[in-house]
Amino acid sequence: MALAAAAFSHQEASAQVLSKTQDFSGAADSPNMYATATTAANATNSGTAGFFATNFTQPGFGAFGVADANASATPNTIPIVFATQVFQAGSTNNALTFQVGQNGQFGFDNNNLVYVDVSVAGGAPVRVLSVTGTSTNNAATSFTIGQGLTVASSYASPIAQVIESNSNVVGKFIINLPNFAIRTAVGVTITLTASKKSTVLIDNVTISSSSPLPVELTRFDAAAKGTGVGLSWATASEKNSAYFEVQRSATGEAYEAIGRVAAQGSSSSAREYGFTDARPLAGLAYYRLRQVDTDGTTAYSPVATARRGGEIATIYPNPTADAVMLPASLGSVRYRVLNALGQTLTSGQAAGGDRLDLSTLPKGAFFLELTDTTGRHTQRLTRQ
Repeated sequence: MALAAAAFSHQEASAQVLSKTQDFSGAADSPNMYATATTAANATNSGTAGFFATNFTQPGFGAFGVADANASATPNTIPIVFATQVFQAGSTNNALTFQVGQNGQFGFDNNNLVYVDVSVAGGAPVRVLSVTGTSTNNAATSFTIGQGLTVASSYASPIAQVIESNSNVVGKFIINLPNFAIRTAVGVTITLTASKKSTVLIDNVTISSSSPLPVELTRFDAAAKGTGVGLSWATASEKNSAYFEVQRSATGEAYEAIGRVAAQGSSSSAREYGFTDARPLAGLAYYRLRQVDTDGTTAYSPVATARRGGEIATIYPNPTADAVMLPASLGSVRYRVLNALGQTLTSGQAAGGDRLDLSTLPKGAFFLELTDTTGRHTQRLTRQ
């Protein structure tokens, strides 16, 4: 199955999924959970946000949400931003599901809201679901998580669900996501708004796919070692993986195979691998893995680099918001900015003391390659 990218590449870092659930049982982030990046600091106006002890018919579990302590109509809002997840090529039956509950003095009224926004492949967020209260504040005073109707929406056909007064219809929601022909990243934000001394909660947020689990690469490193270059990598899980082909390039563009390491096959536990390039290139070299499944399906890892001899030019600031400065000691250089897969994103000619504009690049981790009369020098850089 296709490789999930190594952890050092923020643009490709998230693991592909079969099913991940955030059950809010007391920790916001766990390897087995669909982790949220939201904290109580995101709350606005009066009130609180965070974990709530359960009394919503799920003993042993908690819930996450926002409580408003203000008796006025001024709402308290919190966006809950979930970690981006990557679906593998050919994935089907992809879905986002979650449960909603509410409790408070005035019920789910016209100032209580639940919005779900989904971003596919880095595109603009699409509002796939809007849950709003009635036009009055006389709705039922308590809705129980996991009870009531199951409501289905989809990325292609968003719906707006209005909660009728005095009816317990807040319960399970299903967002049907598209099938993905290629490896695709999906980001989710669920925004909760509570008002008038009420609490709006979510629980059991799950992202799922019918596709089998892929090989999940968690690390890939290269480093000069003795007279060679040592390569090491690790996987969190594997499914029908046959072997890893180690590839090397002098330019970051044309790669050749220099070795092969047998894979685990299928495993749900962490595995460590290593390989030594005993005859490394002089100067800078680019390395990547070609992972091959038992059915012949292949995928490539992000790129790692290693250099034998010479100093790497230091750029600053790093991380940066939009630009880096080249060291004044440099002469004329040719530069390239590459992504984690070794693809050139921008290139040109520069000199020491020049400012390189990176504002057109997406946020994440990259490689800056500088070539002068002494050879090629590469440094990892991050645009925040």
